[in-house]
Amino acid sequence: MCLQEQLEHAEVSTALRYLGQYYFKNKLYEEASLCAQRCCDYNDAREEGKALLRQISQVRDHMEASNTTPVRRVSPLDLSSFSP
Repeated sequence: MCLQEQLEHAEVSTALRYLGQYYFKNKLYEEASLCAQRCCDYNDAREEGKALLRQISQVRDHMEASNTTPVRRVSPLDLSSFSP
């Protein structure tokens, strides 16, 4: 790999790390996930990509858990014995 290719490689991996963190902080988890997956293609960004994927997974799990939390419902009133 020539010097030019090494520089481009480093620039791309740095850009992907930056974008992944930016998207994560702005709650754009799908975009952050794509950047993190691409980070895993680069040796110098692989660990950060994996860490970001774990963070995204935790946030998604938390969001799903809060969406499936049972809601306490009030039983309907029995008005059958009520006469106006």
